[in-house]
Amino acid sequence: MKKLLIPFFISLILAVVFVGSFLAGKLSKIFVKSESGQTMENVASPTPLPPKEGEVTVLLLGYGEAGHEGGTLTDSIILLTADIKSKKASLISIPRDLWLGDAKINFAYSKGIETAKNAAATVTGISPTYFVAVDFNQLQKIIDLLGGIEVDVPKTFDDYFYPVRGKELDLCGKSPEEMQAVHQKYSGFDLEKQFECRYEHLHFNQGLVKMTGGEAVKFVRSRHSSQHGGDFARSERQFATLEGLKDKLVSLNVIPKGGKIVDGISAFVKTDLTPQRISELLGLVGQPSEYAVKEIHLTEDNVLKATTGAGGQFILVPRAGNNNFTEIRKFIQEQI
Repeated sequence: MKKLLIPFFISLILAVVFVGSFLAGKLSKIFVKSESGQTMENVASPTPLPPKEGEVTVLLLGYGEAGHEGGTLTDSIILLTADIKSKKASLISIPRDLWLGDAKINFAYSKGIETAKNAAATVTGISPTYFVAVDFNQLQKIIDLLGGIEVDVPKTFDDYFYPVRGKELDLCGKSPEEMQAVHQKYSGFDLEKQFECRYEHLHFNQGLVKMTGGEAVKFVRSRHSSQHGGDFARSERQFATLEGLKDKLVSLNVIPKGGKIVDGISAFVKTDLTPQRISELLGLVGQPSEYAVKEIHLTEDNVLKATTGAGGQFILVPRAGNNNFTEIRKFIQEQI
């Protein structure tokens, strides 16, 4: 068990509620109604467990910008379950490369809110009641409007392969003969590593770090660190950044910049939690610091195995067999 002072969704919602308290009615664009969704192709409809009394379930989605490793493809997929009575919560991290039907699960949100909820329910056996989706493409604009934020970096790390925008196809001075040679010798990401000019080196020190919008975006999107890589590490960095954003919003009088900040937040976050329901939940949930929060990782060390899909792409599938999520659901119930 691990204590988390402010779970992600409460941190984010507090930021929204704070701004909304000054500018009532101006944040209506962030609240969206769930529509009838599609299931992923070739997957049976989910049969999730019935919700427990006093349990809150929220699907947390983070996605990036178009043209930079996926547009509305989700970078992070986490299902939050919180038991109000027992003061226990779980953060279930679903890998973006998990194969579901005939596509990776990170494709689900591009088909709609309910499709994303159905996908999460199919894998975990737990049906999300609400969702919060964050577009990290908008993060830079908001943070720069606020004059930067302080982020509590969880761990010192380096990423030597952060993509440089506009250099995706740069040959890095290689001749046609050299290009042919590296393509014959390498494939996948090993091939990409041969083009060092396409990447920049990122370094972040553990502890409180003042970040501009651009630095914060790189911090949350970094995915090739040997010290702090992987889906859940990236999600942890996203949480830390949102916590810093919330703290800055709370510390500032946002009225002078209200219009721009509200527009930025409206583009930054979408949820089907209404203002009334947010207030009700904050009252029911109580103090976030009272909760024991467990992180549950679905990985190759427990219920998944790595393989290749169409075109040789890297994918993860259940050990029990493609689209067989029985063992995954059992594992989650044992961990909660």
